[in-house]
Amino acid sequence: MVQLSDLDAGPTRVLVDGVTLGTITPSPDREGEEICQVFPLDPDRPAGPVEVRFEAAGSATAVRLREVRLMRPSAT
Repeated sequence: MVQLSDLDAGPTRVLVDGVTLGTITPSPDREGEEICQVFPLDPDRPAGPVEVRFEAAGSATAVRLREVRLMRPSAT
């Protein structure tokens, strides 16, 4: 979940092990709202430690993160 409370926040890249999975792009008209985005990992990725990084994609600051969850897919 991302709390959109910082008007100076800009697009924020989500990286796992140095690879960009996606970008969180806040919208000024949604200030104060929470958004939820899912960035799935490659299903063939080997098990083990994961380095997760969030970085500003431009000159603005990165969004403020309220919660980050790393979850395994459910068994089918």
